[in-house]
Amino acid sequence: MADTRGNTGFDFGIDYSEFDALIKQVEGLVEDTDEIAKSVIEAGIQAAQPKFIANVPVGDGANPQGRAKDNVTVSGLKTSKHGTKYRLISFRGDRSYLYMIDQGTSKLPPHPWLDKARAEAGQAAVNAMSERLKQEIKNRVGE
Repeated sequence: MADTRGNTGFDFGIDYSEFDALIKQVEGLVEDTDEIAKSVIEAGIQAAQPKFIANVPVGDGANPQGRAKDNVTVSGLKTSKHGTKYRLISFRGDRSYLYMIDQGTSKLPPHPWLDKARAEAGQAAVNAMSERLKQEIKNRVGE
């Protein structure tokens, strides 16, 4: 019988059936995006907060802020108007004293600490979030 495929007898079709399971797992990741984002952000904030606190200046007890390290807080999960999820590290009460220490005043020389605290906390958060994201993908897709 003659070849009815209309070509020279070679089949150039590609069988993607072996990728069906992987495609379904990747689609599952999309469905779990909010859950994964919450987990990754939580890992980041857990790593960042101690690094930030370690850089907060220790007061002498005479300032109205009290012990600044005790007043570091973490916000709940927030969503920006663009859909970005985030959490904030901040302080309870009057923050002006801490900024005066960082920037200095006419009678107090500056003792910069905020940029260092942000940098160290940010790097710790990025590392922890990266590891958690890899772990979440591994748990949901496998290797």
